[in-house]
Parts: sequence; structure tokens; C-alpha cells
Amino acid sequence: MFVSWQEFIHRPDNVGKPIMEVKRKYLMEQYIHQQNYYSYLNQLNWNAVAKGKSPQTTLAEELVTENEEALMTQGGDFIIV
Repeated sequence: MFVSWQEFIHRPDNVGKPIMEVKRKYLMEQYIHQQNYYSYLNQLNWNAVAKGKSPQTTLAEELVTENEEALMTQGGDFIIV
């Protein structure tokens, strides 16, 4: 499970760093976590297809905030929200 922003900024490796550096690191770790999750779901779909079942999941192509505003595209470019 991914940690919240409030927990992330208090991690020992983030204390004392500039807030924008911590924000960039948080967004990148969130992006990597989400991509790993999508990879896992994709593998589940391939396993289902191999067994003759239809895929159950549609993968997203953007990392979004809680209010559905895009933060980063799949290519890794940041979007200013």
C-alpha cells in the first residue's frame, strides 16, 4: 500500500529537503507504484486470456489525483495542475 503525502514528508529520507524535491520524489514513487500495480493487473488479464476467459480490467494511462485531475502522463511528463 502506498503512503499518504502527510506520511511521506515525515519519512527520515525526506526530512530537511526542499518541498518541491520531496513532491517530485513522491509523485515519481506514486507513479512507479501505480505502474507496478497495472503490470500486475495486466499479468492477471493475460493469465485469464490464456485460460480462455475474457479480460476484466481496462488499464488507465494517467496518474490522477483524488479529484481525477491528471498529474503525470504515462510518458512521465509532469502536468501542472
